[in-house]
Amino acid sequence: MDGVHVDIVEDENTQVLKFKTGELDVLYPPLAQYDDLVKTYATNVYKTADMSYYRIDFNIKRKGPLQDIRVRQAIGYAINRDQILAKILKGQGYLAKGIFPPGLPAYNATLPGFSYDLAKAKQLMKDAGYADGFSLEMVMRSGRMEDEHLAFQEALKQIGITVNLTKVDSATYWQLLGAGETDIAYRNWYADFADPDNFMAPLFHTGTDSSMGWAKPEYDAIIDKAAKLTRMSERIPLYQDLEKKLIYQDVVQFPL
Repeated sequence: MDGVHVDIVEDENTQVLKFKTGELDVLYPPLAQYDDLVKTYATNVYKTADMSYYRIDFNIKRKGPLQDIRVRQAIGYAINRDQILAKILKGQGYLAKGIFPPGLPAYNATLPGFSYDLAKAKQLMKDAGYADGFSLEMVMRSGRMEDEHLAFQEALKQIGITVNLTKVDSATYWQLLGAGETDIAYRNWYADFADPDNFMAPLFHTGTDSSMGWAKPEYDAIIDKAAKLTRMSERIPLYQDLEKKLIYQDVVQFPL
């Protein structure tokens, strides 16, 4: 081919319209119209796993209940990921056990993962001293993954957490995240290149805007060391050990 022209269209309905009128040759089907599109263009559908990671981010720097690791754990156990994957995401995805997606070097299939356990979530809230619950602020982009946000809001209501959802445009959304003006956020990351460093450095290294202000100097040193090693066999154990600490020990994020 002489080239590829990428048309950046934020509105999903406009994307679909452009595809149907022949202005686009390729379309990533929006979930709201996924069933109809896959049925209509059944012979033209191509499915493949991509290197992405969806998660709940916790603003641990902000004073409040989220500074208690038990509260962060409770939020994770209260979310029925199987239900969200099946009903909202149309089965398009994998339940994440950690940070690295399947197919990426350092992906660890032996991680224990997380289960939906409402009783455990309620007990953790009680142990943390929040049996009566509290409120959290959560921002979301207008027209982007709204059903998932509503599912999180309903799930956390079951353990006494009131999630105040604020719908904003994209520019405001990123501004609020960067300023730490939200307690939790539903976010994703798509790899720029197939290397575990591209998940660790942008998401967890001091100075990035993706960790909602969380940072740990000793973890920075591990990330820097792993990036300089030339053998993947030497790098992978460092990344996998750090992944366990971030998700299972510190509960910096909850993988979805």
